[in-house]
Amino acid sequence: MAYQMQRGIDPYQTRKFLVRIDGVAAMAFSKIDAIDEDSAVSEYREGDSEDYMSKQPGMRKFKELSFEKGEFINGNDFMKDWVTNKTRKTIEIVRLDHEQDDESAPYRLFNAFPKGYTSGDFDASSEDGLAIAKLTVAYEYATYV
Repeated sequence: MAYQMQRGIDPYQTRKFLVRIDGVAAMAFSKIDAIDEDSAVSEYREGDSEDYMSKQPGMRKFKELSFEKGEFINGNDFMKDWVTNKTRKTIEIVRLDHEQDDESAPYRLFNAFPKGYTSGDFDASSEDGLAIAKLTVAYEYATYV
């Protein structure tokens, strides 16, 4: 399953993660932050208990995620629109397996939108071809499929 980048480069050779936005292969990256979830804990006293406080899980909170060293797949019009309009989308992150020409089960980020974007360096002597140096995304929750 080879995806062609905008300059004809296959991300299986240069990038480790494929990012789909609403099911469309949109970007490939070399590095993505860990998905970081934290749950609040509600403490309360039950009835006449004097020995301890009872605890219950509260709201889940997910930290922003940063994607680094990436390229657009099949042009960048879709990304330009998403970064400009900041619409909420479902993102899938898939780890690419170079040896098996296969993909791992994805993580899904729901109601995600771009918070920040840094372009690649404008260096004509560079051969890395980075279109995206860093993309930061906020999202409501994540699941592992």
